[in-house]
Amino acid sequence: ELIWCMDQINPTHIICPDILRDKDATIEGYKRFKDKLDRDIKLVVVAQGESEKAFIECFEYFTNEDDVDTVCIPHNLHYYDRFLCNSSQKYVLARQMMVEMLYARHGSYRNYSKKVHLLGCSDPIELRRYAEYEYDFITSIDTSSPIIHGIYGQRYTDNGLPCEKIRHLLIDLLDANLNSNQIECIMYNVDKFKDFTRGE
Repeated sequence: ELIWCMDQINPTHIICPDILRDKDATIEGYKRFKDKLDRDIKLVVVAQGESEKAFIECFEYFTNEDDVDTVCIPHNLHYYDRFLCNSSQKYVLARQMMVEMLYARHGSYRNYSKKVHLLGCSDPIELRRYAEYEYDFITSIDTSSPIIHGIYGQRYTDNGLPCEKIRHLLIDLLDANLNSNQIECIMYNVDKFKDFTRGE
């Protein structure tokens, strides 16, 4: 089905199927998917693992694969739950800890010639740290956070979200009729989000 979709839209990149918190199944799925491809396309993979060790092994496996263009780090890592409070901030701290762990192991990611993509965002304050530490191997992020929180009237502050993360999917809100206040809030959040990516 995924390959059928590729035939319809002819994308430049494709995200390989992954299995949540399962390193071995994710790597095997990547291999099977790659073998089915009959075209030149940039492969994007999501690192997974049932433990911190397995996640790092999965990440490092993909960084050594010639066919891989981009490796994704999910926002909802659970490896440090026993040390962190049960809030949106725990995911911020968990991914920051993972990024710093990977950086400490390898130094500059320029050695890998791989892009690193952040998959989702629990709180945009997370991004300020990456900019401050000049982790320039992180090249992109995807999130609906500025829009979701803007729809609900939650304006970003200088310290990120003013509330717990609102856990709704954007696809469920695509038909919402927005008023001028909601649109203004969304645009404010988008601009503020860009500020975080610059370390501001």
